[in-house]
Amino acid sequence: MNVNPNKCVVIEDSENGIKAAKKAGMKCVGFAGLKHNKQNLSSADLIVSAYSDVNFYSLQQLFD
Repeated sequence: MNVNPNKCVVIEDSENGIKAAKKAGMKCVGFAGLKHNKQNLSSADLIVSAYSDVNFYSLQQLFD
């Protein structure tokens, strides 16, 4: 894609996925919408419980 990692956003539902995204220099949205998911998403830049919570404004806030 030839995009700088600091301009990317990853949506993840696992602790290890969030760690990988952060290590790569990307912003990360933790998806906590699955009731059976007991992962620690606290290191995500934003945590949402529904994909409808992710919008242009919420993503723009990650880069401000």
